[in-house]
Amino acid sequence: SLEKNKRIPLTNSAIDYSNNWNSPTRATPDLFCECNKKSAKESKVNVPNNAMGEQLAYSGKCYAGIFLVSHGYYREFLQTTLNSPLEPGKEYLFKMQVSLSDYSTLAADKIGVCFLNSPVKLQHSNPILNLHPNYISLEEEIGLDIKDWHELTFKYKAKGGESVLLIGAFAIKRIWITGNTPPPELSTPLTKNFERDAYYY
Repeated sequence: SLEKNKRIPLTNSAIDYSNNWNSPTRATPDLFCECNKKSAKESKVNVPNNAMGEQLAYSGKCYAGIFLVSHGYYREFLQTTLNSPLEPGKEYLFKMQVSLSDYSTLAADKIGVCFLNSPVKLQHSNPILNLHPNYISLEEEIGLDIKDWHELTFKYKAKGGESVLLIGAFAIKRIWITGNTPPPELSTPLTKNFERDAYYY
């Protein structure tokens, strides 16, 4: 989960506040956490109300957010180290909760998940193209719904030794317009003129 953090963030791009999760590239995923009443007034990443929309945490008080598609080739990914390496030949059931943000102007067709033997560290914010992720359909499982969390699952047969989990948009084939827009008075990365479009919690 996203509960173990160095401190509660108040601004975007604070995934480094997490003790367990990080960005494998120079992109800047967001960390959202429930604030106290005083901090909530200035926080852009509060739970449930924040600069990307409104969403309660599925469990606990925190969650992450990433742009699957944004101004050209910009992509965001989330990376974490597993508690123990996967065993060779063993089948694992992967589960995660995903929600399309309220103000996301686009939706993407799929999200990719990789199990790796070592962490990724790249000096760019473009798509990661040299891996072979397992894809889960967002179009079928979430569509344009912005209200609920959706459980995405797949079975993975381990090669053995995988110790890192990497999540993000490795390849997008289809995007479509949601019709969602942030309130005009709200300052949010989704209102910048960079085609920052498909955003998911």
